Amino acid sequence: MASTIPDERRLGLVCIHAAEYHRQTGRFAEARALAEKALTMGDKLQDVPLQSYAGQYFGLACHALGDYRRASELLRAVTEAREPDGWTGALGMIGSWNAHQAISLAWFARCLAELGEFDEGIDAGRRAVSLAAELGNPYTLAAACIGLGYTLLVKGDLAAASAVLERACRVAREANLALLRPQAVRLMGRAHLLARRVDEGLALVQAAAQEVESRRLSMQQASVLVLLGEAYLFTGRVEEASAAAQRALDLTRERGERGDSACALYVVGEAARAGGDVATAERHYRTAIELAGEAAMRPLLSRAHLGMGHLYLRAGDHRRAEDHFLTATRLFIAMEMPFWLDQVLSSLKELGRVLIVAPDHQSLYECLRRALPPDGPLRVILSGETAAAEARGEHVEGMLRLHGLSIAGE
Repeated sequence: MASTIPDERRLGLVCIHAAEYHRQTGRFAEARALAEKALTMGDKLQDVPLQSYAGQYFGLACHALGDYRRASELLRAVTEAREPDGWTGALGMIGSWNAHQAISLAWFARCLAELGEFDEGIDAGRRAVSLAAELGNPYTLAAACIGLGYTLLVKGDLAAASAVLERACRVAREANLALLRPQAVRLMGRAHLLARRVDEGLALVQAAAQEVESRRLSMQQASVLVLLGEAYLFTGRVEEASAAAQRALDLTRERGERGDSACALYVVGEAARAGGDVATAERHYRTAIELAGEAAMRPLLSRAHLGMGHLYLRAGDHRRAEDHFLTATRLFIAMEMPFWLDQVLSSLKELGRVLIVAPDHQSLYECLRRALPPDGPLRVILSGETAAAEARGEHVEGMLRLHGLSIAGE
């Protein structure tokens, strides 16, 4: 029907509304095609309001499909634009330019979080919250807090994430924001889980999952099931964790959600490892690593390598464990994720007591020196610093060439 409308501007607006309907109902490929069509029309007409709205919804559809790089490019363009003349009431859409910008910045932050680009992502999230707070609109404020809170949570800054997400939960609850409340609640639950407040975290994630199911919020189904699987793992409920993650995986494959599919694969791998099924864990970790690599999802990629390291360590394959642990170490350092870096360093001490850094990786050496307590069980040296480092061997040499880093005994 929309294609029969003669006015291209109105046709573009119809495409935007249809795109958002499809996104909310889990038909993400259709949403992307319609939003892209609307943006093409806006570019052709040089219609800035149409371009801006279409760019936002095109970005949201790309995010849902796991194309975070393209989504970030689209949303960056929206957030860097200046307010056009005649914005108020443009296209019959509701909301000020600042509200539009706050929502776009919040989603831009979430895209950057998936890519591990935290400095820019946190800055975008803070700008979103600042704009939303000035407006005083509950929906915009809750969405902005979710964007910033999610970014901080992925980075592992639990205290800062919890403060922002508590605000999101409060605003969403008080304003009865049905679309945003389960998002805020599940993320608050994950913050509790990572802080080892397991009972509180599980209860929140379960509540979010129940609301998503009861309200049939298709867009949120896969992500909340992935998190539910992780929550069950924290309580040792391995079979339930595997079932939730497998259901999420089935949904993501059906709907083309490659980002959430990678997350689901990772949790299935974690559940299999917890259950002692090495072959299943290895298969799912590897596929998660492949998808995360293709999508440039560096935080997930690093966590999957950490999981593979634990898998091989438990199986007694120390060389492969070291390879994956060192890969995770380099990634966590590059993204400045100290919460997760502490976890991989704690695992590395099971393989040795001395981290050897290649002499041409001075910044890596300095970062590890800051991260490791001086009286701890693990210390770091530059290659060639001691006779022990010189007596390394072919394997250590290979790790130094590959990672700029290796580990050895005393």
